[in-house]
Amino acid sequence: MDFYVICYDTPNDKRRRKLSRFLVNYICRVQESVFEGFLKRHAFEKLRQSLSRVINPKEDSLRIYTLNQAAHQRIEVFGSPGLIQNEGWILISELDLNDLLPVEFGEED
Repeated sequence: MDFYVICYDTPNDKRRRKLSRFLVNYICRVQESVFEGFLKRHAFEKLRQSLSRVINPKEDSLRIYTLNQAAHQRIEVFGSPGLIQNEGWILISELDLNDLLPVEFGEED
């Protein structure tokens, strides 16, 4: 499973809303048009296809950065939100259940 950083810029409000709607169903918003999170390859390919159908390559910019676990550990975050981790998340979306991450709950104090 890889960690993805996806950002976009578009002058078109309708496409901006569509891009945002697709992305929030898969990964976490960390800034207005910047999203990041862990995805299985199958889920990423599904998301990538959806995003590529929305953008206008002549007007929009869509950037996808793929980081492995080692690169993810070297990310530095200043401010909020903090670094997205690969554990303890419950994702509720239209994804296939096989795309969801396992969740382990610790004991209550």
